[in-house]
Amino acid sequence: MAMKVCCCINDAHSMLVLCVAVNSARSEIYSGGRDCLIKVWDIESGKLLRKQQQHSNWITTLLFVPAPVKMLFSSSLDGNILVWSDRGRLLQVIEFGGPVFCLGWNPKRRQLVVGGRGAVQLYQVLRSSTTYLQTDSERKAVAYLKFLELSFCLCNHDDVVTSVCSTEKGKIFTVGLDRALCFFDGDRPDDTLRKIPNCHEGGITTVTYDKDSKWLVTGGYDGCVKIWSQEGHCLDCFDNITDCVTSIAYVFSTRCYWITGKNNSVVVIDPAAPADMTEWIQDTSSFHDYAIVQVLHDHTKDIVVGCTVDRRLVCWRYDRCVPHRVLHGHSTWVDVLLIAIRRAYKERLLIKDTTDIMPERKKLRKRKSIRNAGTPHSSMSGSSLSGASNTDTSGSSVRASTAATTSSSGASEIRMISYEPEIFSGSSDGQIIKWIPNPDPNKDIWVYSKIAPRCNRSINCMLHHVELDLLITGSGDSDISIWNMDGYRSVPLWRSATRKAHGPDILRGHTGKIVALCALPDLILVSASADKSLRFWDLSTRLPTDVYEMAQDHPFQDMTYSPTRDQLATCGGDSTVKIWFGERRKKVKHHLNAPVLDGDVEIVRWCTTHNGIWVTATERGCITTWDSLTQAALSTMCSHKQPVTAMLVDEENDYILISYLYDYSIRVYPLLLQGEEVCVYTGHTDQIHSIVYLKVRHQFISASWDTTLRVWLAPPYDKGPVAEKKMVLKDMLTSKAIEAPTEAPSDEFDITVEKSQYVSTYEKSHPIVIPEVLANPMNTDISALHMAVPKQDAVMAEVDKVICVSLCEKLDELEAQFKKQMIQDEEEKVKKKQKNPEVTFPNTAEMRIHPRADQK
Repeated sequence: MAMKVCCCINDAHSMLVLCVAVNSARSEIYSGGRDCLIKVWDIESGKLLRKQQQHSNWITTLLFVPAPVKMLFSSSLDGNILVWSDRGRLLQVIEFGGPVFCLGWNPKRRQLVVGGRGAVQLYQVLRSSTTYLQTDSERKAVAYLKFLELSFCLCNHDDVVTSVCSTEKGKIFTVGLDRALCFFDGDRPDDTLRKIPNCHEGGITTVTYDKDSKWLVTGGYDGCVKIWSQEGHCLDCFDNITDCVTSIAYVFSTRCYWITGKNNSVVVIDPAAPADMTEWIQDTSSFHDYAIVQVLHDHTKDIVVGCTVDRRLVCWRYDRCVPHRVLHGHSTWVDVLLIAIRRAYKERLLIKDTTDIMPERKKLRKRKSIRNAGTPHSSMSGSSLSGASNTDTSGSSVRASTAATTSSSGASEIRMISYEPEIFSGSSDGQIIKWIPNPDPNKDIWVYSKIAPRCNRSINCMLHHVELDLLITGSGDSDISIWNMDGYRSVPLWRSATRKAHGPDILRGHTGKIVALCALPDLILVSASADKSLRFWDLSTRLPTDVYEMAQDHPFQDMTYSPTRDQLATCGGDSTVKIWFGERRKKVKHHLNAPVLDGDVEIVRWCTTHNGIWVTATERGCITTWDSLTQAALSTMCSHKQPVTAMLVDEENDYILISYLYDYSIRVYPLLLQGEEVCVYTGHTDQIHSIVYLKVRHQFISASWDTTLRVWLAPPYDKGPVAEKKMVLKDMLTSKAIEAPTEAPSDEFDITVEKSQYVSTYEKSHPIVIPEVLANPMNTDISALHMAVPKQDAVMAEVDKVICVSLCEKLDELEAQFKKQMIQDEEEKVKKKQKNPEVTFPNTAEMRIHPRADQK
């Protein structure tokens, strides 16, 4: 949805602008209006490049076809179709025989589709604009050079044909004021023509093609927008979008439809949701600043051009660094944001309400029930058994399994529990709002509800206690408030004798505003205040356990907790960060001493990646990373000499997001501060005081003093080291340049572009290498051959030679071994014969005597 105004041209024509077209190759905009002029503008500067005047009546449609055709087609009420080159030369004049109301392009057949009063004509493009003869003598040598030729004519409508579109496979769709939708194939219009009447209650004014979903989108005088399949079946209908639909543009970069009507406003529809997304993006796209009557989207670039009532041309361009969504709900400064990972709402309904039971008793009751049930011991921690989700603060969606429970039949069952993110924002008037993103990934919308009404105290910090599922806030009146996150009673009965207690449960003891809150194990809460004191609270009894009155020489500015090292870091009023023991409270383990010239440390954060590092920000804009083991500074960056108002350590993507006091933007840097600035998010109009990361949607959310929350699209880089990310980005940007041919592109019309073979990023990072056993059979250093011989053919010839010589030597060696073995075997046989001579016996068959002959 991030479409930002990049250009605005005032007083483009002397009369109303009726149509526009875009030439993205030359960064030009063509506009036509009631003054019968075609004007060409530069998109970047907004300057007028030239005028083209040949029509004698209103210009109704402009259509530019990119390479290899490179032509501009213009139609008018004077009944002529003019063919222009991309440089403004008139190539051909075609007499249509009546007013022309719309033009379309069939990319497969290279046909120009023209719509008039009930008739549709198809013109075949014969050649490109580059074949036009340059001089007058060359043009006189040819009797007549045609660029377009009439191929078909259909009378398929009963009234004016208002709009035409086509698919990439050559299927053409036409609509008209007769409320009919017609479609046919470009090569056989008569045989494939089909007409669907009464598609709208009024005349159909526009049709566009959604190339991603393969849908048709139509709008008419009835104010409805309908989605159709290519077979003519109505799939969806958006009623009462506007009083009369004048144009529809499909923006493929955001997968949305931009719709304009006679009320001179833009309505944005997300068909995947489906929902009206106008309220979430109207601030980013500046819809309130222009009275748009018509929009056009260029399919080759992420550009949308609109015409206004006051004869202006507005150009929007897709930009990932502008707000993706703008959330309105607060009426004053928004100081703090929090992402809470909670059980899904359906899961919470199945859990018995234990608000009035003390947490310690709750634990004992749970242990007793598990012991009586005889279930096996779970490997999960106690916090996980009580319903806590082991998540980070990035807002990722987590699924964890609960402890084994016993059913009525005695068999144990393990059930998966789903967790969902919720965003809480607090403002300077004490109002707390809960924002819930739609769980459907296709529905990028938000629903909010108010948790706390306005009061005379500001919300300075917030904390979600995962184990108890409570929202804890620190305010400017030195009170700590505990809220039920579902809007139920926050004060339990064991804290109040009456059930009529309203509002949050209050923890009192500080005398200054609460600066930061941290949750420690064993239901311990730590609070830091401007009164220079640290207080430790037991949430099972909601009473203080330890108090350190002068924990800092100056008022606290920030505090954070490292659960992996069980350490607490505090800062305030000087250039030192104190690192406290988590278990042994009131004891400082060591200090992080920043240079005095960098100013006082105002923000401190913990990062679990890179073996654990601390990140600090000073009032002079110096960002420093510290080694948690050696307390040495790893890297420092002082690019802006301004106080840092908000900082986010994004462990998921290895980024640091920083906002400065007078910058009003969010700057993204590599986590270790090595390398250049990744991107800059702009859109806020006042100071930014809180930034969070929503992992399930890969988005950043910021809170500002301009009373808004803005959602930003995170950079689309894969997780990994910064160097690898930059190499991946460099490969993406230079892949086309590497694969492009070295010769200059030809201007021939029937040019065929071969598709380059796709090579993935993994294949580029891990190329195929021949194993050493196969590439080097005789222990020959093939790599040395590659280095010595630069040419590939020479290298392969040398390798073949080495392999051939090696094979011959091996065969000769084997032959000699076999020959020697055979000689030895023959000698052994001869020796055996000499030692053991063979004994010969006479033939006994001739010496046999018949037994009866002996008797005779």
